[in-house]
Amino acid sequence: MLAMSVAGVGHCALAAPHNNDFGEIINTGYAQGKNSLCALRDRYGFLWVGTLTGLYCFDGNGLQVFPHPSGSLRPAEGSNITAIWEHGEDIWFGSSSGLCVFDRKANNTGHFPYQTKYGVRISSPVQKIMDAGDGHIWILTHGQGLFVFDVKQKVLSQNSRHGAFYSDMAIGSDGRIYTVTLDGDMQIFNINGGFISGCRLPGYIADKSLQRMAAVGRDVIVSSNTALYRYDTATHDIFKETDRITGTEINAMLVCVDGSVLLGTDDGVWSYDSTLKRASRFTPPYNLLLSSCLSDNKVNALCYDADGSIIAVTPRGGISHLLARQQAFENVRLTHEEDSRNTVNVVCMSAEADGVWVGSKSGLSYYNPDTQTVQNRMIQNDGNAEITALDVDGDSLWIGTKHQGLMLYDNSTGNLKSYTYDANTPYAVISNDINKVYRTRQGEIFVLTNWGLCKYSPVNDNFTTLAEIDSHMPFIVMQEDGHGRTWTATANSDLYMRTGYGKPFRRFTGNALGNRQVSIMFLDSNGVLWAVTQDNNVFFFDEQTHDFSRLNIYMSKEYPIIFMEEDIDGCLWVGGASGGLAKVDADRHITYYSFRPHGDMIPATDVSCQLPDGRILFGSGNGFRIFNPREMKSDSGLVKAYIHSIRFPYLEDGNAELEKLGLDILLYTRDEVRLPYADNTFTLSFASARPGDMPRVLYDYMLEGVDKAWIRGAGHEVTYTDLQPGTYTFLLRPDSGADMEVRKLTIVIMPPWYRTWLAYTIYGVLAVLLIWGAVVLSRRRIRKHYQHRINELRIQKEREAFEGKMRFFVNLVHEIRTPLTLISLPLEQMSESVEKNNGNIEDNRKHIKSMRRNVNYLLGIINQLLDFRKAEHDKEVRLSRSHRDVKALLTDICRRFEHPMSAIGKEITLTMPEGKVFADIDPDKTDRVIMNLIGNAEKYSRKKVAVTLHEPANGQVRISVADDGPGIAPQERQHIFDTYYQIEGDNVSAALGTGLGLAYAKLIVKAHGGK
Repeated sequence: MLAMSVAGVGHCALAAPHNNDFGEIINTGYAQGKNSLCALRDRYGFLWVGTLTGLYCFDGNGLQVFPHPSGSLRPAEGSNITAIWEHGEDIWFGSSSGLCVFDRKANNTGHFPYQTKYGVRISSPVQKIMDAGDGHIWILTHGQGLFVFDVKQKVLSQNSRHGAFYSDMAIGSDGRIYTVTLDGDMQIFNINGGFISGCRLPGYIADKSLQRMAAVGRDVIVSSNTALYRYDTATHDIFKETDRITGTEINAMLVCVDGSVLLGTDDGVWSYDSTLKRASRFTPPYNLLLSSCLSDNKVNALCYDADGSIIAVTPRGGISHLLARQQAFENVRLTHEEDSRNTVNVVCMSAEADGVWVGSKSGLSYYNPDTQTVQNRMIQNDGNAEITALDVDGDSLWIGTKHQGLMLYDNSTGNLKSYTYDANTPYAVISNDINKVYRTRQGEIFVLTNWGLCKYSPVNDNFTTLAEIDSHMPFIVMQEDGHGRTWTATANSDLYMRTGYGKPFRRFTGNALGNRQVSIMFLDSNGVLWAVTQDNNVFFFDEQTHDFSRLNIYMSKEYPIIFMEEDIDGCLWVGGASGGLAKVDADRHITYYSFRPHGDMIPATDVSCQLPDGRILFGSGNGFRIFNPREMKSDSGLVKAYIHSIRFPYLEDGNAELEKLGLDILLYTRDEVRLPYADNTFTLSFASARPGDMPRVLYDYMLEGVDKAWIRGAGHEVTYTDLQPGTYTFLLRPDSGADMEVRKLTIVIMPPWYRTWLAYTIYGVLAVLLIWGAVVLSRRRIRKHYQHRINELRIQKEREAFEGKMRFFVNLVHEIRTPLTLISLPLEQMSESVEKNNGNIEDNRKHIKSMRRNVNYLLGIINQLLDFRKAEHDKEVRLSRSHRDVKALLTDICRRFEHPMSAIGKEITLTMPEGKVFADIDPDKTDRVIMNLIGNAEKYSRKKVAVTLHEPANGQVRISVADDGPGIAPQERQHIFDTYYQIEGDNVSAALGTGLGLAYAKLIVKAHGGK
C-alpha cells in the first residue's frame, strides 16, 4: 500500500528494484493532456493524478471513476494539485489554496479541518506531504513554511521562522528530516519539527527553481535545475557534485535499491550512479513513431507502483508505467526488427530434443536453447514459403505450407521433396493448404488440410483419402489419446474419432462439447485427452462417462486461449492471449498467473512445446516466449474489483434521489444499501485495480436470488429492473479465476408503503374492524331474520292455536248439540203425552233413561274441560293417590268397552302378567287416561284393540294400547299430545274429538311421574 506524495522524490516501503530491471514502457493515456504534476496509487489500487486543472482518479481500466463522471473532485477543480497523500481511508492533496482532504467514506471534500494554536490554517500552496514516522505528518508549503501534524494528539504546529517557501524534504538514514527552500537553504529538523541546524547549497544562485531531494545511503542528494549537491549526514559536509548532470532541468528523483537514482527531467528519465557520478539515459528519447518510449519527454514526477513498477508522470502524455522485467519470462525474436507481419505458426522439438524447429510466415527457423540463438533455414523451393505445419520423423522433417503443399526435408542430407496437389495426378495430397501433419504412435502420417484429411503411404509414397470422411472439410487439429483412440476436429465444429489403429473415423457426438469448435487438443502424461474450444472452454475426456467434462478455468472471453502444455512436474499450463495463465495440478486445483503480452509479439494459437530443461515455449508474432513454470509467482491478488456506485437510469434527476437516500457514496466502503420500492430499478457501476502490465479487467457478477449463475466477462456496469422487495446479495469479482477475491454488497429492496409492517398492521386493524362490522351486521341480519321467523312462527302458532280452538269449539258445539238434541226429542214427546194425558210409563222411563245418559255425557265433556283447564293452569296436577290394584282397574275399564265394540263388530283384548300388580295412583284420573286411550284406539281400529299391562320394572307400571288401524304418520307423532291438535285431514278426529283427550292424558301421566 502506497502512502506518499509523488510530486518530487518518492519514498516507498517496497524494495525498489535495480534500474536495469526495467525493460518496457507502457503509456496508459490516463490524464493525457491534463498537465499532470503528481500521482498516487491508493490502498484500493486506484490511481490519483494531480494536474494543473484539478485532481483526477482512475481505476485499473483507466476509467475516471469518481466522484462524478468527469473524474475530477469538484472542490479541486481549477486548482494546481502539487501533492497527494493517503492517510487511512482519506486522500490528502495539496492545492493552490492549501491542504484539502477527501473523505472516502462520506464521499466529500473539504479543507484540512485543523489549525494551529494561533488559529493558523494551511492556506498556501502545498509542495509535499510526507509521513515522518511516529504519527507525524509533515506538510511543506509555498508561503507558510512547514507544518507538522501530530496524528495521535490531533495537533497542528507551524514553523516559518527558518523559511516560508519550501521545495522538498527527505528522511535521512539518521532519522532526521532534511528540507530545502527556494532560497537554497538546507535545513535539518527532528521528527517533531524542532530545528537542529542548517546550511546553504554551495554556489547556489536563487533563480526560483524547484529543488528535489533523495536520501541515498548516508547521503542526501539535492538537485537544483541541472546541478546536483551532496550532503554527508555523518560528516555534515555539503558540496556541489556536478553542474550539469543531464543537460536539462531535473523535476523528480527516485532511489533504486542498488543506490542509483532515477531522475525525471525535461528529457525523459535518466539513471544516475552516485558512486561513479555518472548519468545515463534510462528511457529512449521521445519519438512519435515508436511505442517503446515515453509519450511525453518531460517527466514531472516518479513513484513506485504497487507491483514494483515505476509510475512516470508527464504533463501532456499523462501516466506511463516503466515495467520491471518479468524474471520468469524470456522473449525471443526471429528477427531483430519489429516485424508485425511475421507470425510464428508452429513449433516442434527436434529429433535429438536439443532444439526447436520454428515455422513462421517468413519460413523455417531453428532455435538453440543452449546458445539462445535463432538460425534461419532457407528451403530451396520457390522462395521461402509460409510454414504452417511441422512434424519430426527421425532424420526427416515434414513441412506443411500455406498454398505450396507439403515437403519432406532430410536434415542429414539437406534433400527436399515436395508433394503438391495436382488434379491429373492420382493419389496426390488433396490440398496445398496444409494445417497440420500428425504422426501416430504406430507411425501413421495424417495430413490435415483445408480440403479434407488424407493419409500418407510410405510404401507407395502417395496419399489416400479416407472414405468415411467427407471431403471439402477444413481439418485443423488431431491427437491420439492414451487408449489408442485418434481424435480430429474441423473448423466446422465437427469432431471425429476412431477407436484404434486401422479403424474408420466416426463422428463423435457428446453432450458436453455440443457444437463447439475445438481449437487445441493435448495429451497429458497420464493419458488424459484435453480439448480447448474456440469459446475459451477447457474439457477433458472422462473414461467413466465416455464423454467430455468441462473444467472451469477462467480466462478472459475477449481473448482466445493460445496454448496448453505440461511441465516436468505434471502440471498443465493454459495460456490466454490476454496474458492470463492457469496452472492445473494433479488434483485439478487451479492457480492463476499472468504474463505481459507485448504489442509487437502477438500470441499465436496452438504453438507451444516443453524444452528439455522444463521450460515452456509458446509462440508469438515474430518470435516466441519462454518461461520457467517453477519460477512463476502468482500476482492475481493485485487484480481487484469493486462495487463502485449506484445510479437510477430512469429518473430525470437521479443525483437528487441519490442525495436524498444518502447513496451519493462509494459503495465499496459500505456493506449494505437500502432502496425504496420506487427505486427497484438501478444500475451498479464497477471499478477495478490491476498492475500496469496486465490486461483490461472484465468482471464476473451474480445477484443471488436473481441470477442463477455467475455472469462472466461483463463490462463495468449492470442494470437490474423491477426487483421485488427482499434482501439480495450482489457478488463481484475480476474475470480472472474462481479464486479471485469476491466483493459483496447486501441490497435491501424495501417494500412499498402498502406492503410495510405499518400498512399490514393497519390492514389487520381494518380487517378486524371489517370482520367485526360484518359479524355485527350478520348478527343483526340473523337476529332480524330469526325475529322475523319467530314472529312468523308465533303468528303461525297463534293461527294454529286459534284454528285449533275454533275447531275445538266447533267440535264441542257438535258434541253438545247431539246430546241436547237427544234430550230435546224425549222431552218433546213427554211434553206431548202430558198435554194429551195419554203418557205411557214405559215410554217415559225410556225417555228419561235416554236423557239421563245424554246428560251424563254432557257432564263428562264439561268435567273433562274443567279438569284439563284446571290442570293446565295449576303449577301441578293435584292427585288423590291410593294403593290400587291395577289389574282390577284395567279389567273394569275393558269390560265397559266389550259390549259397545262387540255391537259394531270389534273386539278388545286385555293381556296382564300373573300375580298382583298394585300402584299408588289417582284411580279416577287414571281411569280417564285409559278410557281416553282405549276410546281413541276404538275410533281408529278396524277390528281389534289390544290393551297390555307389562311386568312392573324399576318401580314403574307400563300400560300400552294398540289398534289395527292406519297408524299415525311419523311427522305427526310429536304433535298429537299438543293441546287442540288434530291430524290434518283426519275425518274421525274432526267428527268425534275435541283435541284435548291426549293432551289431558299427557298431563295426568306426567303428574304421576310417568311418560
